[in-house]
Amino acid sequence: MKQQAAAPRADALIEIRALIAWQHAQFTNLLKKVLAGSHDLNPTQAFMLLKMGDEPMSAGDVILSGVYQGTNENYNVGALVDMGYLRKKRSDHDRRRDIIGITLEGKARRRQINRTLNQVFSASSTRNLRQELAVAVPVLKHILRSVDLASLYARR
Repeated sequence: MKQQAAAPRADALIEIRALIAWQHAQFTNLLKKVLAGSHDLNPTQAFMLLKMGDEPMSAGDVILSGVYQGTNENYNVGALVDMGYLRKKRSDHDRRRDIIGITLEGKARRRQINRTLNQVFSASSTRNLRQELAVAVPVLKHILRSVDLASLYARR
């Protein structure tokens, strides 16, 4: 008979969440430095461009896919549209939905930010850190897929 895996401990999940929040704050500070002297984007908008895929998606999918994790989605999407980095149009199939896609100008800006970030990481990271990140990212993705917090709460 197959043994059921032990439920994750709350303190471990809380620690993971705290570490992610801390890393997010550190990355936001790094983006501020990378964007210094550039007045078009704030760090949240830069992060949205970095996470935006090449395929158009609905506004709801932008939030669900992790592209944006905040409350001012309409403001930031609108600002990126106004800057010409994103395009927004009504869905042909459902007029209530907006479809958001990255423009060529947005892809160029994303490449520029990515290049700068890669230069920063290359100059400051060690081989061990790169190896640890290569292991940590898939493990964290697995944990996040495996731990559905809403279903954990429903099972009590």
